[in-house]
Amino acid sequence: MKKDTFGLVIATIFAVCFSIVIFSVALKYLQQRIEHKPIPTVCKRVSPLTKDVLVSKMLQLPPLIQKEQILPTSEMPEKIEKAQEISLPIPSSCIQIVPSIPEQPATITKTIAKIAIILDDTGYSTGGFVRKLWQLKVPLTMSIIPGLICSKEAAEISHRCGFEVMLHIPMEYCENSKITNEDVLCMADRKNDSPYKWALLSGMSEKEVQRQLDGAIKDVPYIKGVNNHMGSKATADSRLMTLCMDKLKGKGLYFVDSITTPKSVAYRLARKNGINAAKRNVFLDNVNNVEHVRQQMNFLIADAKRNGTAIGIGHATKASTVVVLSEMLPLLRAQGIEVVPASELVH
Repeated sequence: MKKDTFGLVIATIFAVCFSIVIFSVALKYLQQRIEHKPIPTVCKRVSPLTKDVLVSKMLQLPPLIQKEQILPTSEMPEKIEKAQEISLPIPSSCIQIVPSIPEQPATITKTIAKIAIILDDTGYSTGGFVRKLWQLKVPLTMSIIPGLICSKEAAEISHRCGFEVMLHIPMEYCENSKITNEDVLCMADRKNDSPYKWALLSGMSEKEVQRQLDGAIKDVPYIKGVNNHMGSKATADSRLMTLCMDKLKGKGLYFVDSITTPKSVAYRLARKNGINAAKRNVFLDNVNNVEHVRQQMNFLIADAKRNGTAIGIGHATKASTVVVLSEMLPLLRAQGIEVVPASELVH
Protein backbone atom coordinates (compact mmCIF):
# COMPACT_ATOMS: atom_id res chain seq x y z
CA MET A 1 0.00 0.00 0.00
CA LYS A 2 2.76 2.33 0.94
CA LYS A 3 4.50 1.40 -2.24
CA ASP A 4 1.46 2.30 -4.35
CA THR A 5 1.00 5.60 -2.49
CA PHE A 6 4.65 6.53 -3.04
CA GLY A 7 4.38 5.77 -6.76
CA LEU A 8 1.24 7.90 -7.06
CA VAL A 9 2.97 10.84 -5.38
CA ILE A 10 5.98 10.52 -7.68
CA ALA A 11 3.71 10.35 -10.74
CA THR A 12 1.75 13.41 -9.57
CA ILE A 13 4.92 15.42 -8.97
CA PHE A 14 6.24 14.41 -12.40
CA ALA A 15 2.94 15.40 -14.05
CA VAL A 16 2.90 18.78 -12.30
CA CYS A 17 6.52 19.50 -13.27
CA PHE A 18 5.84 18.48 -16.86
CA SER A 19 2.76 20.71 -16.96
CA ILE A 20 4.77 23.62 -15.58
CA VAL A 21 7.45 23.13 -18.23
CA ILE A 22 4.88 22.90 -21.02
CA PHE A 23 3.05 25.98 -19.71
CA SER A 24 6.33 27.97 -19.47
CA VAL A 25 7.33 27.04 -23.00
CA ALA A 26 3.89 27.97 -24.33
CA LEU A 27 3.89 31.25 -22.43
CA LYS A 28 7.34 32.19 -23.73
CA TYR A 29 6.28 31.32 -27.27
CA LEU A 30 3.15 33.49 -27.02
CA GLN A 31 5.17 36.35 -25.57
CA GLN A 32 7.62 36.22 -28.46
CA ARG A 33 4.78 36.19 -30.96
CA ILE A 34 3.19 39.23 -29.32
CA GLU A 35 6.49 41.14 -29.30
CA HIS A 36 7.12 40.52 -33.02
CA LYS A 37 3.59 41.05 -34.25
CA PRO A 38 3.26 44.41 -36.22
CA ILE A 39 1.08 47.01 -34.57
CA PRO A 40 -1.97 47.65 -36.76
CA THR A 41 -1.87 51.26 -38.09
CA VAL A 42 -4.95 53.43 -37.88
CA CYS A 43 -3.56 55.89 -40.47
CA LYS A 44 -3.75 54.58 -44.00
CA ARG A 45 -1.17 55.84 -46.44
CA VAL A 46 -2.88 58.59 -48.39
CA SER A 47 -2.01 60.74 -51.36
CA PRO A 48 -0.26 64.09 -50.68
CA LEU A 49 -3.41 66.00 -51.67
CA THR A 50 -5.62 63.97 -49.31
CA LYS A 51 -3.00 64.35 -46.61
CA ASP A 52 -3.08 68.15 -46.96
CA VAL A 53 -6.87 68.11 -46.63
CA LEU A 54 -6.68 65.94 -43.48
CA VAL A 55 -4.02 68.18 -41.96
CA SER A 56 -6.08 71.27 -42.72
CA LYS A 57 -9.18 69.73 -41.12
CA MET A 58 -7.37 68.55 -37.99
CA LEU A 59 -5.76 71.99 -37.57
CA GLN A 60 -9.06 73.69 -38.47
CA LEU A 61 -7.39 75.79 -41.17
CA PRO A 62 -9.35 77.74 -43.77
CA PRO A 63 -9.81 75.64 -46.92
CA LEU A 64 -8.08 78.22 -49.14
CA ILE A 65 -4.70 77.85 -47.40
CA GLN A 66 -2.46 75.78 -49.66
CA LYS A 67 0.42 73.48 -48.85
CA GLU A 68 3.09 76.05 -49.65
CA GLN A 69 1.59 78.43 -47.10
CA ILE A 70 2.33 76.06 -44.21
CA LEU A 71 5.93 76.79 -43.41
CA PRO A 72 7.90 74.84 -40.77
CA THR A 73 9.83 76.77 -38.18
CA SER A 74 13.53 76.06 -37.99
CA GLU A 75 13.16 74.57 -34.49
CA MET A 76 11.10 71.46 -35.23
CA PRO A 77 12.07 69.93 -38.61
CA GLU A 78 12.49 66.38 -37.23
CA LYS A 79 8.99 66.26 -35.69
CA ILE A 80 7.45 67.43 -38.95
CA GLU A 81 9.34 64.83 -41.01
CA LYS A 82 8.26 62.01 -38.68
CA ALA A 83 4.67 63.18 -38.70
CA GLN A 84 4.66 63.30 -42.49
CA GLU A 85 6.21 59.81 -42.77
CA ILE A 86 3.34 58.15 -40.90
CA SER A 87 0.67 60.47 -42.31
CA LEU A 88 -0.12 62.07 -38.96
CA PRO A 89 -1.07 65.74 -38.61
CA ILE A 90 1.84 68.13 -38.14
CA PRO A 91 2.02 69.36 -34.51
CA SER A 92 0.58 72.86 -34.33
CA SER A 93 3.62 74.03 -32.36
CA CYS A 94 5.80 73.35 -35.41
CA ILE A 95 4.07 75.51 -37.99
CA GLN A 96 3.26 79.09 -38.73
CA ILE A 97 0.50 80.11 -41.10
CA VAL A 98 1.52 82.74 -43.66
CA PRO A 99 -1.58 84.51 -45.03
CA SER A 100 -1.84 84.57 -48.81
CA ILE A 101 -1.41 87.97 -50.44
CA PRO A 102 -3.86 88.57 -53.30
CA GLU A 103 -2.88 90.65 -56.32
CA GLN A 104 -4.74 93.65 -54.90
CA PRO A 105 -5.41 93.15 -51.16
CA ALA A 106 -8.90 94.29 -50.27
CA THR A 107 -7.76 95.99 -47.08
CA ILE A 108 -4.50 97.37 -45.79
CA THR A 109 -3.93 99.07 -42.49
CA LYS A 110 -2.76 102.34 -43.99
CA THR A 111 -1.02 103.66 -47.10
CA ILE A 112 2.19 105.14 -45.74
CA ALA A 113 3.97 105.82 -49.03
CA LYS A 114 3.60 105.80 -52.81
CA ILE A 115 6.07 104.78 -55.49
CA ALA A 116 6.02 105.04 -59.28
CA ILE A 117 8.02 102.64 -61.43
CA ILE A 118 8.89 103.88 -64.91
CA LEU A 119 10.09 101.24 -67.38
CA ASP A 120 12.21 102.80 -70.10
CA ASP A 121 13.11 101.53 -73.58
CA THR A 122 9.70 100.07 -74.36
CA GLY A 123 9.15 100.10 -78.11
CA TYR A 124 11.91 97.84 -79.32
CA SER A 125 9.49 94.89 -79.33
CA THR A 126 6.11 93.76 -78.02
CA GLY A 127 7.26 90.33 -76.89
CA GLY A 128 9.72 88.82 -74.43
CA PHE A 129 10.17 90.70 -71.19
CA VAL A 130 7.74 93.47 -72.20
CA ARG A 131 4.89 90.96 -72.57
CA LYS A 132 5.63 89.60 -69.09
CA LEU A 133 5.46 93.12 -67.66
CA TRP A 134 2.06 93.66 -69.24
CA GLN A 135 0.82 90.63 -67.28
CA LEU A 136 1.55 92.28 -63.93
CA LYS A 137 -1.61 93.66 -62.32
CA VAL A 138 0.14 96.77 -61.02
CA PRO A 139 -0.11 100.32 -62.48
CA LEU A 140 3.37 100.60 -64.00
CA THR A 141 4.39 103.46 -66.28
CA MET A 142 5.75 102.40 -69.67
CA SER A 143 8.12 104.89 -71.29
CA ILE A 144 8.29 104.31 -75.04
CA ILE A 145 11.05 105.37 -77.42
CA PRO A 146 9.54 107.06 -80.49
CA GLY A 147 10.42 106.22 -84.06
CA LEU A 148 10.73 102.44 -83.66
CA ILE A 149 8.81 99.73 -85.51
CA CYS A 150 6.91 98.70 -82.36
CA SER A 151 6.47 102.14 -80.75
CA LYS A 152 2.80 102.60 -81.64
CA GLU A 153 1.87 98.98 -80.93
CA ALA A 154 3.61 99.04 -77.55
CA ALA A 155 1.71 102.21 -76.63
CA GLU A 156 -1.60 100.68 -77.71
CA ILE A 157 -1.10 97.48 -75.72
CA SER A 158 0.22 99.32 -72.65
CA HIS A 159 -2.85 101.56 -72.71
CA ARG A 160 -5.21 98.58 -73.03
CA CYS A 161 -3.45 96.92 -70.08
CA GLY A 162 -4.18 99.97 -67.94
CA PHE A 163 -0.59 101.20 -67.79
CA GLU A 164 0.32 104.84 -68.10
CA VAL A 165 2.27 105.74 -71.25
CA MET A 166 5.23 108.11 -71.38
CA LEU A 167 7.38 109.41 -74.21
CA HIS A 168 11.01 108.34 -73.71
CA ILE A 169 12.64 110.91 -75.94
CA PRO A 170 16.34 110.44 -76.79
CA MET A 171 18.65 113.31 -75.92
CA GLU A 172 22.31 113.85 -76.64
CA TYR A 173 24.84 112.79 -74.07
CA CYS A 174 28.48 113.61 -73.43
CA GLU A 175 31.81 112.72 -75.07
CA ASN A 176 31.34 108.99 -75.66
CA SER A 177 27.98 109.58 -77.32
CA LYS A 178 26.53 106.57 -79.14
CA ILE A 179 24.86 108.85 -81.65
CA THR A 180 26.72 108.29 -84.91
CA ASN A 181 26.78 110.55 -87.96
CA GLU A 182 24.41 108.11 -89.61
CA ASP A 183 21.96 108.46 -86.72
CA VAL A 184 22.13 112.25 -86.92
CA LEU A 185 21.43 112.15 -90.64
CA CYS A 186 18.45 109.82 -90.26
CA MET A 187 16.73 111.95 -87.61
CA ALA A 188 14.70 113.70 -90.28
CA ASP A 189 14.08 110.47 -92.20
CA ARG A 190 10.66 109.20 -91.10
CA LYS A 191 11.24 105.88 -92.90
CA ASN A 192 14.27 105.02 -90.78
CA ASP A 193 13.59 103.14 -87.53
CA SER A 194 16.39 104.64 -85.46
CA PRO A 195 16.06 105.14 -81.70
CA TYR A 196 17.63 108.58 -82.27
CA LYS A 197 15.23 109.57 -85.01
CA TRP A 198 13.59 112.25 -82.86
CA ALA A 199 16.57 113.00 -80.58
CA LEU A 200 17.13 116.48 -79.15
CA LEU A 201 20.66 117.72 -79.71
CA SER A 202 22.55 120.72 -78.38
CA GLY A 203 22.75 123.36 -81.08
CA MET A 204 19.28 122.67 -82.52
CA SER A 205 17.24 125.70 -83.42
CA GLU A 206 13.83 126.44 -81.95
CA LYS A 207 12.20 125.21 -85.17
CA GLU A 208 14.18 121.95 -85.07
CA VAL A 209 13.26 121.33 -81.43
CA GLN A 210 9.60 121.89 -82.30
CA ARG A 211 9.84 119.48 -85.24
CA GLN A 212 11.53 116.77 -83.15
CA LEU A 213 9.02 117.00 -80.31
CA ASP A 214 6.04 117.03 -82.68
CA GLY A 215 7.33 113.96 -84.52
CA ALA A 216 8.08 112.06 -81.31
CA ILE A 217 4.68 112.83 -79.78
CA LYS A 218 2.92 111.77 -82.98
CA ASP A 219 4.78 108.43 -82.90
CA VAL A 220 3.58 107.45 -79.40
CA PRO A 221 -0.17 107.70 -78.70
CA TYR A 222 -1.75 108.02 -75.22
CA ILE A 223 1.27 109.73 -73.63
CA LYS A 224 0.76 111.59 -70.35
CA GLY A 225 4.33 112.71 -69.82
CA VAL A 226 7.94 112.73 -71.02
CA ASN A 227 11.30 111.60 -69.67
CA ASN A 228 14.75 111.65 -71.21
CA HIS A 229 16.56 108.73 -72.85
CA MET A 230 20.28 109.31 -72.18
CA GLY A 231 20.76 113.11 -72.27
CA SER A 232 23.72 113.89 -70.02
CA LYS A 233 24.74 116.65 -72.45
CA ALA A 234 21.28 117.83 -73.50
CA THR A 235 19.73 118.05 -70.01
CA ALA A 236 22.68 120.17 -68.84
CA ASP A 237 22.11 122.61 -71.72
CA SER A 238 19.96 125.44 -70.37
CA ARG A 239 19.16 126.86 -73.81
CA LEU A 240 18.02 123.50 -75.22
CA MET A 241 15.99 122.61 -72.13
CA THR A 242 14.31 126.02 -72.11
CA LEU A 243 13.21 125.47 -75.73
CA CYS A 244 12.07 121.93 -74.89
CA MET A 245 10.00 122.98 -71.89
CA ASP A 246 8.44 125.89 -73.80
CA LYS A 247 7.13 123.41 -76.37
CA LEU A 248 5.97 120.82 -73.81
CA LYS A 249 4.08 123.43 -71.77
CA GLY A 250 1.34 123.85 -74.36
CA LYS A 251 0.82 120.10 -74.73
CA GLY A 252 -0.30 119.39 -71.14
CA LEU A 253 2.47 116.86 -70.54
CA TYR A 254 4.44 116.35 -67.34
CA PHE A 255 8.22 115.85 -67.27
CA VAL A 256 10.34 113.41 -65.24
CA ASP A 257 14.07 114.12 -65.16
CA SER A 258 15.92 110.80 -65.29
CA ILE A 259 18.97 112.56 -63.76
CA THR A 260 21.57 111.01 -66.04
CA THR A 261 23.93 113.77 -64.93
CA PRO A 262 24.15 115.76 -61.68
CA LYS A 263 24.45 118.86 -63.88
CA SER A 264 20.91 118.46 -65.24
CA VAL A 265 18.77 121.60 -65.29
CA ALA A 266 15.74 119.90 -66.85
CA TYR A 267 13.67 119.56 -63.68
CA ARG A 268 14.33 123.13 -62.56
CA LEU A 269 13.42 124.59 -65.95
CA ALA A 270 10.30 122.42 -66.21
CA ARG A 271 9.08 123.78 -62.87
CA LYS A 272 10.04 127.32 -63.90
CA ASN A 273 7.86 126.94 -67.01
CA GLY A 274 4.89 125.76 -64.95
CA ILE A 275 5.15 122.11 -66.04
CA ASN A 276 4.31 119.40 -63.52
CA ALA A 277 7.62 117.63 -62.96
CA ALA A 278 9.55 115.20 -60.78
CA LYS A 279 13.03 113.67 -60.49
CA ARG A 280 14.11 110.06 -60.49
CA ASN A 281 15.13 108.74 -57.06
CA VAL A 282 16.61 105.31 -57.85
CA PHE A 283 17.88 103.54 -60.95
CA LEU A 284 16.76 99.94 -60.49
CA ASP A 285 18.85 98.06 -63.02
CA ASN A 286 22.00 99.96 -63.95
CA VAL A 287 23.49 96.53 -63.16
CA ASN A 288 21.51 93.76 -64.86
CA ASN A 289 21.56 91.35 -61.92
CA VAL A 290 18.65 90.05 -59.85
CA GLU A 291 20.33 90.63 -56.49
CA HIS A 292 21.31 94.16 -57.48
CA VAL A 293 17.80 95.02 -58.70
CA ARG A 294 16.30 93.59 -55.52
CA GLN A 295 18.66 95.76 -53.46
CA GLN A 296 17.75 98.85 -55.51
CA MET A 297 14.05 98.12 -54.99
CA ASN A 298 14.67 98.05 -51.25
CA PHE A 299 16.41 101.44 -51.53
CA LEU A 300 13.38 102.75 -53.42
CA ILE A 301 11.00 101.48 -50.73
CA ALA A 302 13.17 103.04 -48.01
CA ASP A 303 13.15 106.40 -49.84
CA ALA A 304 9.37 106.24 -50.18
CA LYS A 305 8.88 105.45 -46.49
CA ARG A 306 11.20 108.29 -45.54
CA ASN A 307 9.80 110.93 -47.89
CA GLY A 308 6.28 109.70 -48.63
CA THR A 309 6.94 109.20 -52.36
CA ALA A 310 9.69 107.90 -54.64
CA ILE A 311 10.24 107.24 -58.34
CA GLY A 312 12.24 104.29 -59.64
CA ILE A 313 13.39 103.84 -63.23
CA GLY A 314 14.15 100.46 -64.78
CA HIS A 315 14.14 98.97 -68.25
CA ALA A 316 11.53 96.86 -69.98
CA THR A 317 14.33 95.07 -71.84
CA LYS A 318 16.08 93.52 -68.80
CA ALA A 319 15.20 90.06 -67.48
CA SER A 320 16.40 90.78 -63.94
CA THR A 321 13.98 93.70 -63.65
CA VAL A 322 11.03 91.57 -64.71
CA VAL A 323 11.98 88.83 -62.21
CA VAL A 324 12.27 91.23 -59.27
CA LEU A 325 9.13 93.21 -60.07
CA SER A 326 7.12 89.99 -60.39
CA GLU A 327 8.49 88.89 -57.03
CA MET A 328 8.24 92.12 -55.01
CA LEU A 329 5.34 94.17 -56.36
CA PRO A 330 2.54 91.90 -55.04
CA LEU A 331 4.03 92.27 -51.53
CA LEU A 332 4.17 96.06 -51.39
CA ARG A 333 0.55 96.84 -50.49
CA ALA A 334 0.79 94.60 -47.45
CA GLN A 335 3.58 96.94 -46.29
CA GLY A 336 1.44 100.02 -46.91
CA ILE A 337 3.29 100.90 -50.13
CA GLU A 338 1.07 101.79 -53.09
CA VAL A 339 2.33 101.66 -56.67
CA VAL A 340 0.89 104.54 -58.69
CA PRO A 341 1.36 105.99 -62.20
CA ALA A 342 4.12 108.58 -62.51
CA SER A 343 1.50 111.29 -63.11
CA GLU A 344 0.45 111.01 -59.45
CA LEU A 345 3.90 111.94 -58.17
CA VAL A 346 4.63 115.01 -60.29
CA HIS A 347 3.91 118.51 -58.98
